[in-house]
Amino acid sequence: MKRLVGVAVTALLSVSVCFTAFGAVSTNASPWAVPHMEQAYSLQLITAPLLQQAQDTMTRVEFSEIAVAFYEKVTGTTAPMPKENPFSDCDEPAALKAYGLGIIAGVEPGTFAPENPLTREQMAIMLVRTLEKVGVDMSLYAKKNPFTDAKNISATTVSYIDKVYGAGLISGYQNGTFAPKNTLKVQEAVTAFLSAYTFYEGIQNGTSVPKGDAVMAKTVAINGKELTLGQTIEEVQATFGAPTRIDETVYGLDRYIYAGDGYFWVTFENDAAVEFFTPSSKFQYQGIQGGTVLNDASHVDSISNVDHCAVLNGEYASARIPLDYENQICGLLLQTKEFASKDALTGSLSGVQKTDIEKELLEIINIQRQEAGLAALTENEGLDQTASAHSTEMVKEKYFDYKSKDGKTPFQRMMENNVQFHTASEVIATTRGDVVQLYTELLRTAAKHNSIMDSTMTQAGIGVANDGKVLYLTIDLCNG
Repeated sequence: MKRLVGVAVTALLSVSVCFTAFGAVSTNASPWAVPHMEQAYSLQLITAPLLQQAQDTMTRVEFSEIAVAFYEKVTGTTAPMPKENPFSDCDEPAALKAYGLGIIAGVEPGTFAPENPLTREQMAIMLVRTLEKVGVDMSLYAKKNPFTDAKNISATTVSYIDKVYGAGLISGYQNGTFAPKNTLKVQEAVTAFLSAYTFYEGIQNGTSVPKGDAVMAKTVAINGKELTLGQTIEEVQATFGAPTRIDETVYGLDRYIYAGDGYFWVTFENDAAVEFFTPSSKFQYQGIQGGTVLNDASHVDSISNVDHCAVLNGEYASARIPLDYENQICGLLLQTKEFASKDALTGSLSGVQKTDIEKELLEIINIQRQEAGLAALTENEGLDQTASAHSTEMVKEKYFDYKSKDGKTPFQRMMENNVQFHTASEVIATTRGDVVQLYTELLRTAAKHNSIMDSTMTQAGIGVANDGKVLYLTIDLCNG
């Protein structure tokens, strides 16, 4: 009977709607819901009968009508009817269209139950499916919900509620509960769908920026600008401009180097950012500020003595925060979970890759020196030759020592390459991995760190060699 009356009222109003001023629309909604009902009506998301049914319980078929109206409005197309009606108790076009779109299903095979009341968790499912049907990736907005009655949420519904919660479409009650099994009044359901419409508009004009757990775990701010793992080369360059250069890596992937203020790089795989690194203090990530001392370990999962890093192993990304021997934060390595979990090292090192690692490491050291108020080290060809020869010999002869195989000291080897100096020093390190792992080795002890941060040193040479996936590093420094 309710449906027949609704159709009749719609027919009576059809002539006069276009002459009715927006403010003159009549509804029996609660005062707080009146503007929401009026706006939804003006957007043609609801029909006139629902205006006078605002205090009634929202049914499955009525919510299907709103979902289909939303779909047709934002897509500019008519939702298709399924070829066959699978339900014995419902032939409402909106219900069949919503079913055909995958927005709603029957309560059991062959039964739609059109007049059954809609619950809050069912509404969450339909909101998400409707938005995803018009092209919104709701996973980008998902946040773990904080509701105190989460145990009452159906296991298959949790992900949907996380999405609508993260997108701000549905909130809980003041007592912290969600009450998933509660039914809704028409005005409550209409308000939620109006929020979905506003949210969709925001995506179109760029104001509904994804801030879900998955996105935030992969997002770092550098110099006040945000970069998110997964972005394309075009998207990264739209924010940060063209890179200073593009290096080759031990992963066989391209690394875009941004050597300006707030030095950082981005490694791409299949046109998607899979790795971000900066040695600069000008980053913020998950409440962690670069350049500070990690006194509070509550922001991290653990401190790795092996990597000498603070570790955040999340569901979506893996972060390593290099620490010096005094727990000073000395950068951030952020990788997608997929990239971090696989052994992407090629095990080979071409001449170009070797040169790129050496160049990157010198730049990283100089960032640390400059932020400490020290002069940058300049590259010295003789020191480069000395360092490279020593690393190569350590790999070939399978030893790890400051003295060469024939007993020569670093200073003797420097003089053989015609390096003029008053004082000099050498640092050696070995580790499996990439340039970031070499960098963390330099931070592990006061002796190594103080050597690269020695204010009296003015020139440097860096040599890298590899034994499979293990890198050997020599850094020779002098003040000649």
